[in-house]
Amino acid sequence: MYQIHADIFRKIELYVSIARKLKEDIKEINVRNEIERHFGKSYCRVYFDIELKEGSERSYELYQIIQHVFYRYGDKEYISFYLQHDDECTDKEYLLRNIKEQAHYDYIWNLLEWNLEKDGIKVNNARFKSQLHLRRIRLEEDKKWEQERRIIEDAVETVSPEVGHLIVIRQWRGSPLRVGKAEKVVLPNKRQSFSLELSELKKDLVPGKTKINLYSKTEIYAVIVPQELPNGIGKAELLDSLERGDDISGLIWRRPNEVWK
Repeated sequence: MYQIHADIFRKIELYVSIARKLKEDIKEINVRNEIERHFGKSYCRVYFDIELKEGSERSYELYQIIQHVFYRYGDKEYISFYLQHDDECTDKEYLLRNIKEQAHYDYIWNLLEWNLEKDGIKVNNARFKSQLHLRRIRLEEDKKWEQERRIIEDAVETVSPEVGHLIVIRQWRGSPLRVGKAEKVVLPNKRQSFSLELSELKKDLVPGKTKINLYSKTEIYAVIVPQELPNGIGKAELLDSLERGDDISGLIWRRPNEVWK
C-alpha cells in the first residue's frame, strides 16, 4: 500500500511540473481509468491526457517532455495498481464494482485538481470504469453483434451467386469493399456447406491472380452481372457508387441499408 501511495505522489508531482511548464498552452487535463489484464493479473490504470489549446505549437514539446520524464528511465506515464480481491466476499457483483479501486481513482484526480487549482488549469475526471461497467458494455456489444448477425443472415438467405457474377464483399464492419469474379460456387445443401472462390479484380475489372475464398454468404455486399455494367466503368468508380447507394446497371442484389455498410 505504501508503494502505491508513493507512486501516486511521485507521478502527481511530475504531472504538476509538466502542466506548469506548459501552463499558458494547456486547455485541460483529462483523467481516466482502464481495467486491464496482463500476464494473468488484473490492474486498474489511471491515465492523464493533457490537451493543448487549439492553435498551440507546443505539441512536440509536450511529447518530448513526457518522453524525457517517463520513458527515458523506463518509467510509465500512468499510475497502476492490482485489483484487490476479497476471498471471503460472496457478493460477486459487489467485487466487480471495484469500490476500493474507485476510491484510489477519486483520490488521484482530486489530488491533481487540488495541486493545479491555483494555476487555473482545468482537470476533468471521466466516469470510473469498473469491471461491472465493462461487463455490461461487453454484454450490450455482444447483444448488438448477435442482432446484426441475424439481420445479415436473413438478408443473404436468398442470395444465389453464380459463376461469372461479380461479387462485392465486405468482410467485417468498416473494412474496405473488395470485388471479385465468381470462379467456383457451392450453394448450401444437406451434404455441402456454402463456399465461393473469387478472382479479385484489377482496376479495369479484369480478374487478377489473387484468390478470395468465402465460406459464409454474410460477407457478400452485392452481386452484379458484369455484362450489364456501363461501358468503361472501373473498379474504383464501381465501388464508390455502391458505397453511395447509387443505382447501377447489372446490380441484381445489394445488402439492405439497415445492415451495417
